[in-house]
Amino acid sequence: MTTPTPTDDPRALLDLPAGLAVRHIARAFIDEARAAAERLDDPDDAESLHDFRVAIRRLRATLRAWGTALRPEITKADRKKLSKVQGATGDGRDAEVMLAWVEGQRDALPKKARAGQARLADELSKRKDAAYDKARGEVREAFAAVGGDLRARLSRMTRVVEIDRPHPEPTYAAALADAVEAQMSCLDDRVRTAVREDDAEGLHTARIDTKRLRYLIEPVRKGGVGATALVKRCKELQDVLGEFQDASVLEAELDRHDSGAAVDALAALNTERAERLFGEVRTHWIGGALAGLQEAVMGFAAGLRNRGEAAVPVEIERKYLLSALPPAAKEGERVALEQGYLPGERLIERVRRVETAHGVTHHRTVKVGKGVRRIELEERCDAAVWETLWSLTEGCRVRKVRYAVPDGELMWEIDAFSDRELFLAEVELPHEDTAVSFPDWLAEYVVREVTDEGEFTNRRLAK
Repeated sequence: MTTPTPTDDPRALLDLPAGLAVRHIARAFIDEARAAAERLDDPDDAESLHDFRVAIRRLRATLRAWGTALRPEITKADRKKLSKVQGATGDGRDAEVMLAWVEGQRDALPKKARAGQARLADELSKRKDAAYDKARGEVREAFAAVGGDLRARLSRMTRVVEIDRPHPEPTYAAALADAVEAQMSCLDDRVRTAVREDDAEGLHTARIDTKRLRYLIEPVRKGGVGATALVKRCKELQDVLGEFQDASVLEAELDRHDSGAAVDALAALNTERAERLFGEVRTHWIGGALAGLQEAVMGFAAGLRNRGEAAVPVEIERKYLLSALPPAAKEGERVALEQGYLPGERLIERVRRVETAHGVTHHRTVKVGKGVRRIELEERCDAAVWETLWSLTEGCRVRKVRYAVPDGELMWEIDAFSDRELFLAEVELPHEDTAVSFPDWLAEYVVREVTDEGEFTNRRLAK
């Protein structure tokens, strides 16, 4: 029987011991880097060096994230060797990115600056070509030795078992859950601190942290655990932070040149770009999207830990902001809701009082995750238990009226909040990829989807 690999069967990979799984992942990245290195001599292959760099970055991130699981075969010295190999392409990559941006600004420059812009672009183009030519000569030889040795050592695994305290190795799924939560916590702290302190270097480090989180998740994109959407959200943050870093690198480059029409105009445009990107991190990501990403990571981790437990129900829904309460919604079944949230960070418990035409019921609910797919555990409780728990939710409560309106096989729930002018629509779906079309009575009131916006979760609204 052939052992599953990351590209063959990520679902089976999740159930392997962590040390075995990450060795398969690392070997797959070595094979990708080798394949890209073989294409480096082809002058018509513009993507070979980029593909090589990406494979090496993913390999380095894997070795770093799973250092304990890869011992004793892989050491910190191995990561340093790979860093040196990748570093040979750094100057070429910086010149390439600066060149692309400088060339793209031609139409935004005054005519008197365009000649200087062309000269700078020509200089960067020559630097890029020279750096990549040098890198191609160094990379193949350097990686051939490092990669071959690494792959041979990754093909074996040493296990140390204490017979008096035997502890089975966790599955890759369980270990991955811990790893992504730890990396997300680090990323969250880094971004918030950097924005608060206006720290460009801190945002550069946050970009690296975002890559590390993304690279942790990517090997299980086809594993049916909701990784694809999470990778996409990581890339959105990575792209913003990456362009901000590109602006910082270009600023240093322009400072090396004498002042002139082209340099001054490009510097002004670059400063404007950096300020816009910083503002996007501050308003969009710190304003809610970062919290949404963190909750999505928690949900992803919870799903990994509960893998194989069929009794764990999963809620799949989308949420939309409305401009007003649609009149047709009032024709649906009316439910008055009072709900509060108990103190907690990773485990969030909600207590809810539900009043309908048929009477009053009380519920306790634990939800984990954010976005389209969430894990939900709920049970009813008596009024006495609810009153006791409700007393603990002071300062974190919300009241609203919910109208349930059927639409074919789907049920739309329209929430009209009693303590603010806010209207939200939710629809529960049978599958994550189910297409959503708005019924006529609702369509004109939809402002936008807010499924992934952390500030529209009930717990955030309750605060």
